[in-house]
Amino acid sequence: LQPSFPRLAIMAPAGSLLGLLLGLGLALLLELMDTSLKTSRDIVRHVHVPILGTVPDLDHEELPIEQIELATHTAPRSLTAEAFRTIRTNLLLSSPAERQRTVLITSAKPEEGKTAIAVNLAIALGQNGRRVLLVDANFHRPALHGLFKLQQGRGLSNALIGDARIEDLVHSTGLPNVDVVTSGPMPPNPSELLASSYLREFMTAAAGRYDQIIVDGPPVPLVSDALVLAGTLDGVILVCRAKSVSRGAVQRAREQIERVNGRIFGAVLNAARVRRGGYFKEQIRSYYEYQPEEVFTQGGRALPPGNGDKA
Repeated sequence: LQPSFPRLAIMAPAGSLLGLLLGLGLALLLELMDTSLKTSRDIVRHVHVPILGTVPDLDHEELPIEQIELATHTAPRSLTAEAFRTIRTNLLLSSPAERQRTVLITSAKPEEGKTAIAVNLAIALGQNGRRVLLVDANFHRPALHGLFKLQQGRGLSNALIGDARIEDLVHSTGLPNVDVVTSGPMPPNPSELLASSYLREFMTAAAGRYDQIIVDGPPVPLVSDALVLAGTLDGVILVCRAKSVSRGAVQRAREQIERVNGRIFGAVLNAARVRRGGYFKEQIRSYYEYQPEEVFTQGGRALPPGNGDKA
C-alpha cells in the first residue's frame, strides 16, 4: 500500500543537505578561482601595501560626472571627489612633506585609470593650496595633452635631451594651482633618457617652483620606464582597477618596484563596484543623505577648465 523506495522521510532531508553542501562547495570554488582584487581589504591582505583610498565606479555615482579625469573640479560635492580628497589626505599623512615631493602614478597593467587618479589628485592638492605640476611621462600612451586640449609640441622628452628648460615647457591647465608638462615627441629610447642626469635636473628645477610633482607613468611590468622613474622619484602610488587586475600581477609590480629600491606610498582601488547590502552601498547612501539639497538641485558642478596656454 506504500512505496518501499524512495523513503521520503529520509531522502528529502538528505537531498536538501546534499544540495546545500554542493552549492556551498561551488561558491567556494568560484571564489578561489577568482583571483582579481575586488575590495580594499584584498589589496592589504594579498598585496601587502597600505590603501590610500577607494574610488567608486561612476555607475554608482548620484551626481552626473561627464569626465572622471576632472571629477574633483566639475563635481566637487560628489562622493567621487570626496574619495580623491581622502587619497590626498592619506598621502600627505603618509610621510613628511619633503619626502613626497615627486610622486609616480603607475599600475600593474594598462587601462587601470592612472591618468584619472593623477589628475584628480593634482586637483585635490591644488585645492588645498599647494602648487602642483602634472608631468606626462608615459611616452607610449600620452594622455594629458589631449585631456587639456594642448598641442603635443615640446615636452618632457625635450628636457631629457637637454633641449629645453622647465619654464619653456610648462602649460597652464586653467585649474587652481595646477600646471602641466606634456610628454613631448616620442623618443626612440625612453628608458635610457629617463635614466640620464637630465631627469634629476628637471625634477630639481620643478621642486624649486612647485610644492608637489605628480608624474603620470606607464604600467610597471610592461616597460622599464616605470621602474626607472620609481627608483628616481620619492615614491609610487599603485592604481588597481577593481575586478580587472589579478592579485599576482599587482604583487609582481610591487616586487619589481621594491627591487629598484622604490618606495610605495600605497595603493588606490579604482572603479570599486557596489555590492547590494554591502558597506560601500550604505556609505554612498549616507554620504548623499548628509549633503544639503542644493547639491542635487544645482548638480554640484563648477565650470570646466578652458584650453591651457603657456604659463
